[in-house]
Amino acid sequence: MVLEAMYPEPDVVELILQKAFRIALSLASQLPQEVLDEKTKELLSAMSAQQAIVTTERKESEERKEEEEKKEEEKKEETSEEEALAGLSALFG
Repeated sequence: MVLEAMYPEPDVVELILQKAFRIALSLASQLPQEVLDEKTKELLSAMSAQQAIVTTERKESEERKEEEEKKEEEKKEETSEEEALAGLSALFG
């Protein structure tokens, strides 16, 4: 989607889509009821699909962050262990 390319943060995309949805509903109020019902269903369906995508992207982003933090913590632990072993080797070596 073009918005996602322009704004990589899912929150920004979500806000833009909500604003677009409100504008679309405002414009739709000027249409005949039959057209309004059909277009509203289409729009709600599209919004629901987009919301699912944004939610999925947010979850994936959070999972990536958690994985990166976990890897950093593991590296710190390994470094601490190596330093401890080096210290012991220096004492007893």
